[in-house]
Amino acid sequence: MVAGMLVWAAGGFVAAAPLPAGGTPPTLAQIDDLQAVDPERALDLATKLRAGAKTEAEQLAVDLRIAQLRRLLTNYTAAHELAQLGLARATALGDLKLIAGFRYVLARTQWSLGNYPAALELYLQTLKDAEAAGDLGTAFDAHSGISTIFSDFKQPDQASYHLEQGRKIAEELKDLVRLGDWHKIVGNNAINRGDYVRARDEHAESLRIHRQAGSERGVADALQNLGRAYELLGDPTRG
Repeated sequence: MVAGMLVWAAGGFVAAAPLPAGGTPPTLAQIDDLQAVDPERALDLATKLRAGAKTEAEQLAVDLRIAQLRRLLTNYTAAHELAQLGLARATALGDLKLIAGFRYVLARTQWSLGNYPAALELYLQTLKDAEAAGDLGTAFDAHSGISTIFSDFKQPDQASYHLEQGRKIAEELKDLVRLGDWHKIVGNNAINRGDYVRARDEHAESLRIHRQAGSERGVADALQNLGRAYELLGDPTRG
């Protein structure tokens, strides 16, 4: 670790925890794998990895994960501050993929805070950035967020359009986790419409795909959503 290395915390930079002496530094892939199932551990690894990041691009790639994890851990102030700073630095660097990533964190944070107009605007800009960067994964995530907002505000045609675009991307990427998430979103939208049979079927498919993908987070979400669908169908014993 470089002496005096700093990482971002809410309100400013603080001294980072050193990497274990003689240990192998964590990787972005390890952090991504842990993000959904153990975000606190993932944040600890990200903080350690940030301590050894040397280039601006390396630092920003880790900062993006830290911002995502702060949001997952409901520290919305820290997530917003780090994503705003990261967006400004990524813009100065001209890295469209990082720009899309940080803007997506801002969109999700605004959604979590219930500021849906701001979230929608940020999702739409994220989609433009992701498409310009050729970042299909973030484009899928943006389509998903946009479709959820349109569904919540009873604009089914818009919601369906963005859902269909997301499905095409997930299939093109052969990304089982995102495909499982797509079925989850369709199921949640069906619940919003009162179509509980469709919701049950979509969440069952989400469960099947996430099990195939080995996604612990996806399986847990699907089981919870499937249970809710059965309860709404008047069959709480299945839930």
